[in-house]
Amino acid sequence: MPEHHPVGTSEDELTRLRRRDRELSGLLNSSRALVQVADVDRLLQELVDRAAELMGADMTYLSVYDEDTGDLWVRASHGVVSPELKTLRVPSGAGLASQVVASKTAQWTSDYEHAELLSHPTVSAAVRTEGIQCLLGAPMLAEGQILGALFAADRYRHDFTTDQVALLTAFADHAALVVHRARLFSAVEQQAREAAAARAVAEERAAQSERAAQLHEHLTQLTLGGHDTSTICEALATALGHRVCAARSTGELLTTPWEGLWTPQGRPEPGLQEALGRSASAGGTVTARCAGQDIGVTTTVAAGIPLVSLVVDRPHDLSGLDRRTLERTAQLLSLLLMQQDARSRAEELVRGELAADLVNGSTSQETLQHRALAQGIHLEQAYTPVVVPLEPGVRGAIRQHLLATTPEALVDDGPGGLTVLLPGSAPRTRVQALRRAMGPRLGERDLVVHGRPGTVAELPDTVALTRRLTRMLPRIGVTTGTVDLLDLAPYLTLFGDNADLAQDFVRRTLGDLLAWDAGHDSHLVGTLAAHLDHNGNLRRTAEQLYVHVNTVKQRMARISTLLGEDWREPERQFQLRVAVRLHRAGTDPLPD
Repeated sequence: MPEHHPVGTSEDELTRLRRRDRELSGLLNSSRALVQVADVDRLLQELVDRAAELMGADMTYLSVYDEDTGDLWVRASHGVVSPELKTLRVPSGAGLASQVVASKTAQWTSDYEHAELLSHPTVSAAVRTEGIQCLLGAPMLAEGQILGALFAADRYRHDFTTDQVALLTAFADHAALVVHRARLFSAVEQQAREAAAARAVAEERAAQSERAAQLHEHLTQLTLGGHDTSTICEALATALGHRVCAARSTGELLTTPWEGLWTPQGRPEPGLQEALGRSASAGGTVTARCAGQDIGVTTTVAAGIPLVSLVVDRPHDLSGLDRRTLERTAQLLSLLLMQQDARSRAEELVRGELAADLVNGSTSQETLQHRALAQGIHLEQAYTPVVVPLEPGVRGAIRQHLLATTPEALVDDGPGGLTVLLPGSAPRTRVQALRRAMGPRLGERDLVVHGRPGTVAELPDTVALTRRLTRMLPRIGVTTGTVDLLDLAPYLTLFGDNADLAQDFVRRTLGDLLAWDAGHDSHLVGTLAAHLDHNGNLRRTAEQLYVHVNTVKQRMARISTLLGEDWREPERQFQLRVAVRLHRAGTDPLPD
């Protein structure tokens, strides 16, 4: 049976209509896919595949437009053999693709090799590799903006029909919708990610601020609760997850440091000392390298005076909020120490006045008892006076340190140094403990003199004797160590009420030598003293005096002439030894 055709419809027209129907079905299916497929790359590839099928082209490919550079780069392809074309990037102004972008209309050529196009080596090489002869390109437009282009190509020469141009243009419009939707979704997703990130940052900052506020409140409560600096620094270190220690700007430790920052004598290492100085000058946080580790130093400064420094390890790991927390804590500690210092000074003043009255004996026992009880001090026990001859510049620091470490002691800043009244009747043990309490502020070789334990009523006389002995000791060569008053009591006996007899004894025994030395600018008394100390050994005497042995012999001959040959007799030598020692100590009466 012959095939039926509608009246007035030719065979060619029927073929065209059928093809048109297939094309519309393909477009409809693409529209459905546009709604259903979430994967943009997969949908673009499907559009390219259907375009190749309906166009009947050897190859189709889709290029996306880069607004920043004006280039087009291939994102999906069908029928392409060479890898060069699958990843081709067409520079701005080159090839047919640039004409499509510039005109925003479909462009084509039936003979690409001889077309009037701006060539580019990469593009030309890719076209030759694929053997492209005919090329049709349609723009991908969305809201008047060029998003890319869709291409259909054949490896033989022919003309593109109007229907082919319209069909590829329709597919390009679909592709434009896909790319436009992808960009909108991408922008929305990017905004959502940025909003989520901003929200997370805000939440984290809010949480950090809340933690910082809670920490500050906790530290404030510790301060108001009377806790010490070490407790506050431990709480701060736990909250920050960093090691923290505190010191005064002078380097004096307020807490226990970690290894490598302070010397065994309690002095800052050079790197730390330099950082403390810089932080005090800047009034903020500085970083430094000390003992092979990174440290940060924060110093609080008030009225140009540095008060407290906090030292923290790994400062680069601290956030800005952590640094502000560190600085606030340093300010908090400064207020705490200022309060403690004020209280200490007041207590030191009251206790110092009590100690001075106990030493001077100018106040009645009843008044002393009343004032002592107000300070929680009981005067019924025995006290041991200890005299520490110190320069005025260092007395204040030691006095404050003793107030903190040895609160049971009473300290008087009197003539010649500090006089410490230690409760108890075991002087040697108590004095050694006192030396340890003074720590690095008092060297091992510094002089400390203590008297015998006694009642409060006996203290003025005992202190006076101890101070007199302390002033006399350097005259007999004693300048270091711990000295017990009883060990050197004979000297005090000689220089006490019988001081005039001692002077007469020295003048009678050594008078001729003293007169010769005064008249001849010689050193006979000193030579005799060294000779006696070394039991007559001429060589050792010469070494002590830094002279030649012959010089010693000459001086000893002169001494024999002046003293008489019997000066070597045991009794005479004993008298000379005592006279020399008394002369060394000085025969002027010591003032009370």
